[in-house]
Amino acid sequence: MGGGRSVGGDGCPGATALRLRLRSVAPGHPWVGWLYLKPPSFLSRHWGGVYHDHFPELAERETRSVTVPAHSDVGLPPGEYGFLEMFCDEPGCDCRRVMFYVVSPGRKDELAVVAYGWESTDFYARWLKLDDPLMLAEMKGPVLNMGSPQSDLGPAILGLVRDVLLEDTAYVQRVKRHYKMFREPEGIKLRTIK
Repeated sequence: MGGGRSVGGDGCPGATALRLRLRSVAPGHPWVGWLYLKPPSFLSRHWGGVYHDHFPELAERETRSVTVPAHSDVGLPPGEYGFLEMFCDEPGCDCRRVMFYVVSPGRKDELAVVAYGWESTDFYARWLKLDDPLMLAEMKGPVLNMGSPQSDLGPAILGLVRDVLLEDTAYVQRVKRHYKMFREPEGIKLRTIK
């Protein structure tokens, strides 16, 4: 599985005395295979395109996983959780959001779909041309995506994304880089918001 980074205690907001192992997925990992067990349209019928489909080698190296140990306080069963990235592929859209499809080896379906937009709520208000605070909060996130399947572990997974993954600024920058890579090769003209 390669190296990783442990966070917990004082290094992990909201996770007192918790030890999580963060790492990138090694080639051949069980949820890399999970992608191939699903029909090609399985994930994209929900929203956009799967990053792994466009950049498989890079995705295998850079997909984030979290190992939750026994007796943790995050409300999740012990095990590994993979965060597969999906991005919007609608021409002209520049929503600057990611959908994390969260999977775990041994589970046949996704556990949660978490939406996250890294721009400010002001950006989304200008982009959408509306001022509905609830809609803007949904666009910014992180939130459990309303139109996607969610398991009973969804709320705990949302907390893990918010309190661990998104606190890692290097990881957030990686997601932004993946978004840009995903959008640009397709020749999709992005609608820039000033």
